[in-house]
Amino acid sequence: LPGGNEGVAPHIVRWLIPSAINGTTTYEIIKSAIRVDQLDSAQHNVRIRQSAMVLRVNTNEKEASVIYHRGGKFYRSRGSAVIVAGQSHTARHLVEHIASEDQLKAMRSFVQVPTVVANVALRSAAALVGLGLGYDQYWWGSKFWADFVIADWVSPQRNNPSRPTALTFYGGNLAGPEE
Repeated sequence: LPGGNEGVAPHIVRWLIPSAINGTTTYEIIKSAIRVDQLDSAQHNVRIRQSAMVLRVNTNEKEASVIYHRGGKFYRSRGSAVIVAGQSHTARHLVEHIASEDQLKAMRSFVQVPTVVANVALRSAAALVGLGLGYDQYWWGSKFWADFVIADWVSPQRNNPSRPTALTFYGGNLAGPEE
């Protein structure tokens, strides 16, 4: 999906709270603004809390619960299931007491490194269209790797050389491929 797996989140939000995101196609859903006023509304069966720090996730055969801190207070929210949608380097701490040793070992096996990220606005996508590049370009060589993503490649305008667009560049790893 455009932006990697981040495109999954709006689909899940729309599935849980249909009024929170407009659209029916993947492109419409990903590009639609989230109606924040719908996320934590008592009128819905599901409530998504923003500005909260999750401290622990529990689950068993009967229920799931989340302990979180928000606005200076601690809360526990209960439901039939919970989705932990976070990166493994932080999410694993929320579930380490319920994950198997194999799952924890897999989460610990990923090497986390700082990466330089730069977003560059382009007035014209002509050079990108002319090169026939796809959504995501990745190169590894010498001491550095580089990856750049064309923000609107999935849109119907991706072949329009006159459109403005943005590139997101990732790079900065000094280790060679063998490391």
